[in-house]
Amino acid sequence: MPLTIYLQDESGAQLTWVEDPTDVLSRVLPEPGNRSYACLNNIDPYGDTIFNYLQAPRLAAEWNSLSDSPDDPDRARVLASVAKLIHELADRAHGPGVYLRFCGD
Repeated sequence: MPLTIYLQDESGAQLTWVEDPTDVLSRVLPEPGNRSYACLNNIDPYGDTIFNYLQAPRLAAEWNSLSDSPDDPDRARVLASVAKLIHELADRAHGPGVYLRFCGD
């Protein structure tokens, strides 16, 4: 099930988003319960998972550990695009009332 990932404000308005039409994230995200990932192992492919700016540094570190593949341009594009959203959240470019939502199907 493909995820849509977006920054949203407190009212739920989408500020910017990334779509994963080829379902790259289902192949690269850790399994639920994987203790090596405190944030990424909680992303629900069928529901919504929300992170705030306080979680962003840990989320960024975990995201950067995901492997990229030079043979898969879709994978590289999705990973880089989501990394950009995570860094925007970490930089608090939009203020503390902004959240990163992974929206499952």
